[in-house]
Amino acid sequence: MTRLSDKLEAAMKAGTQEEWCRDGAYVWTMLEKGPAIGIASVNPHSELIGRYGEANAEQIVLLHNNLPTIIAALRERGE
Repeated sequence: MTRLSDKLEAAMKAGTQEEWCRDGAYVWTMLEKGPAIGIASVNPHSELIGRYGEANAEQIVLLHNNLPTIIAALRERGE
């Protein structure tokens, strides 16, 4: 059985390594210090997405930017 920490680390290494940022409900990063690219955007015309879009974008950014710390904490717990 693969540990959660190992799954998260593999996903982290496969993805964009740069820090992600948020502007409203839009998540973006600089790709290899070049132009900004959108990671995920939220359609503001959807009532449900519009209501939670900024909070979801903040959650995505927070989790991505803190994955090394989260992985380390899980490994300390044996997960």
